[in-house]
Formats: sequence, C-alpha cells, structure tokens
Amino acid sequence: MIITLICGCSVDQTEMQEYVMDPENGLMHATYSEGVSYKILYQPVQMIVARESRSTEVDKSEIERELGTQDYFLLEIKRQDPMEGPKQEFYYAYQFEKDIFQLVGSDTIRPINFHLEQGLGGSQQFRANIAFSQLENDREIFIHDKYGAKTNFIFQQANINKIPKLSY
Repeated sequence: MIITLICGCSVDQTEMQEYVMDPENGLMHATYSEGVSYKILYQPVQMIVARESRSTEVDKSEIERELGTQDYFLLEIKRQDPMEGPKQEFYYAYQFEKDIFQLVGSDTIRPINFHLEQGLGGSQQFRANIAFSQLENDREIFIHDKYGAKTNFIFQQANINKIPKLSY
C-alpha cells in the first residue's frame, strides 16, 4: 500500500477498504467507555460513489459532483448490555443525531445526513452513516451519548490527503 501512495497509483475497492480500515492510516478510531464501544470510520467520497453507482444508471462523475461536498463517516456502537427498552430505542432512532457534532471555531456543526443502518429492537449494537459538510482542516467529531459516554475523535487532514485514488 505504501508504494501506491508514493507513486500516486489507483487502488481497487478491496485495497481501498483495507487502507481505510488500517488504524495506522488514521481513518478509523475506536474507544470504549461506560460499557459502550464506539468505532468511527472515515469513508472517502470515492467509496461512497462506487457503492451508489452499483444501484443506479447515473454516471459516476455526476454522483461524485452531487456527493463530493460532504465528509462521510460510519459509526458503530456496541453496548455491553442490551438496550433497556423503548426509551433508549427512541433516543437512538430519533434523537441521537442531535448529540453528534463537530466544532469549527466556536460553531457547533450538526450532521447534514444521519442514516441508521442497522440495529435497535433490543440489539446490543447498531451502525449509522453520518455526513457533515466537507472541511479543509482536521475534523473533530464529538459524541455525547445520553445512554453512553461523551467522547470525541480527530481525523487529521494530512491523513485524509493521503488516501489513494480509487480506480472505478
């Protein structure tokens, strides 16, 4: 993978996924606190475009123009104990996104997209796709989970800039 970065070559989808999942590349962070495990993964726009293009006839360049102004993250939450009923399920399904944000200067930036992918229904884990407006500096994501912990994750712009190009 290092050779890919040096030569500026492109990678296939499997190599891109491996690169993003490698903790040494700074695009995946995890923490455990108060019985809850949080894992957040930066998802390059190219990966989102490749996934979206499989289910549509729209040209990849058009999809990239539409989606390219956002930063995408996959958040996975695993609880030590199952959720304690409808109150917690309601919170995660309808209110949790308000407790995820970025700070830019003194401004609080909320996600422009929050999609609960799987989980709830008494589950001990769930996943959510989150999108923020794209920034040109480090991204610091804060999570203030009402039924878990308050934590934050920093994605450095230097690591984002090193992401290899995906060959479609």
